[in-house]
Amino acid sequence: MKKIKIIFKPLVKFGLVSLLGITSKNILGSNLTVFCYHDVTDSPSDFSRENFLNVTPKTFEYQIKYIKKKFNLIQPSQLSQNNIPSNAALVTFDDGFKSFFTNAIPILEKQKIPSIIFLNMGPIRGEIFWPGLIVFLCNYRPDFEKYLKSQIPSKMLQHPIFLSCTRKIVEDYLGMIKEDLSKTVSDYVGEFADVSDLENYSSNKYVYYANHSYSHYLCSSLNDEEFINDIEKNANILKEYPNYIDYFAFPFGQPEITFKQKQVQLILKRGVKKVFFSSSSYINFNKDHLYLDRLNLIQDDNSSVKIKFKIIKPWVLFKIKKILKILKI
Repeated sequence: MKKIKIIFKPLVKFGLVSLLGITSKNILGSNLTVFCYHDVTDSPSDFSRENFLNVTPKTFEYQIKYIKKKFNLIQPSQLSQNNIPSNAALVTFDDGFKSFFTNAIPILEKQKIPSIIFLNMGPIRGEIFWPGLIVFLCNYRPDFEKYLKSQIPSKMLQHPIFLSCTRKIVEDYLGMIKEDLSKTVSDYVGEFADVSDLENYSSNKYVYYANHSYSHYLCSSLNDEEFINDIEKNANILKEYPNYIDYFAFPFGQPEITFKQKQVQLILKRGVKKVFFSSSSYINFNKDHLYLDRLNLIQDDNSSVKIKFKIIKPWVLFKIKKILKILKI
């Protein structure tokens, strides 16, 4: 109780008790907020629903209107030009779900909001979607989970457990069961865009394509050569589109868990202009930085209060950590 009182007094001093009365503009000032989405649909797949990846078109439009009202939305190209206003925001998407093209783009066009979609060209070309495969195996194949745990020391297992899946473990398991799971996993994941979708929207002024790796592997499980090959394979395909921009977002997006800092440097050395992750726990205080976090908005963020809290939460945590450091608690 004494520690709580010690912490509470500085919180009052910093004005954190009345957080919901503070606007994002007051808090974020000259910072950059990057929002992240995946699937915009009224009929999410089991994969999207279980992993909180979908928002309905109605909720998405509500969130987009809120963002447009509260922030200065920027063009993706402004990032690399370091031409960013105060209280700036950028809207991004990951993976390449069909719903981005059918449901999200019409809303973005209506609201005149530019966006980046970080694409995995493997599943767009009809190959199996790696996250869908490993999540399906961990959730619906008890024998796989048992096999996975037999291959990795318990203290090395990640949470959620699918983040422990390496290519070798998965490929060895699939070799043992001798079962083609392509159709099953595809149905579980839901519909991806195809090459014709990319071609149709490659000249749309509200849509930019960027790199999310070819296969969406867990980058931390790849050696340097495997990692670079997967990134460059994707980039070489995407460069053929006129709206391609040389930015990269890490698959899974969790620093030190799903990718390594060394890999950030490897990408930057190869000329990538901006690198994104998605931990939703960091504020981009330096908006000119090459390495930027993103905030995931989900279906439950369906009111102004919830959206505002989601936005200011990293700032609150940052302030609390500073206070605790000062107080040496």
